[in-house]
Amino acid sequence: MAKLKLLLSVLILAILSQVSSAAQQSAEPFVEGVDYFKVESQLTDIKDDLTQLEEVADLEIFYWYGCYACWQVESAMVNYLADKPDLRVIRTPLVAHVNWREQAYIQPLMEQLANKVPLPTELDVYQACLADCSVFQSYESGRDWLFEQAEIEDKPIIDEVAIWAAEKNYQNRADSFSISQVPTIIIKESFVVDANSAKSADRMIQIVNYLLTR
Repeated sequence: MAKLKLLLSVLILAILSQVSSAAQQSAEPFVEGVDYFKVESQLTDIKDDLTQLEEVADLEIFYWYGCYACWQVESAMVNYLADKPDLRVIRTPLVAHVNWREQAYIQPLMEQLANKVPLPTELDVYQACLADCSVFQSYESGRDWLFEQAEIEDKPIIDEVAIWAAEKNYQNRADSFSISQVPTIIIKESFVVDANSAKSADRMIQIVNYLLTR
């Protein structure tokens, strides 16, 4: 009789444990495999990463300047990051189509020109491309647009070889994580959320925050 009572107690505890676990999972605000996913393919050696990161970024944002949803996410991200200076964030332009390549030159151009000339913000570039992306139809037109925004007479020398190398690295980076659409955000190279799973810019930020703080 005592053994039967003990067995029943063990069964009850096991059932309660399963119920508690199921309740906890149902209480989670976002579901893996639905709202976000584990990164399926990543670089095998971070030290050999083509972007030469010193450490894994907290967030990596894949984007295209002609993408309205990307602009929405970037706008929301600016507010989100305002009080989070310690988060390591990198942005990687995606070349999902041949005609996106020219826009991928803008980021390395701006990085070279940083602290040399006044530059527009990321949101300024988005707005220009969303209004008329033909202004960035070539490397030269994008470069000239940046110089026009800076309103300078003496134009700094650009290391164009580094520009071409950066664009190729962006492509390799996206391929290594099997990124094919924008906006997509990778969190600590472990989880990924994209436009399809997030449904909206605000919800994408909520998922990102959840994954950063879980």
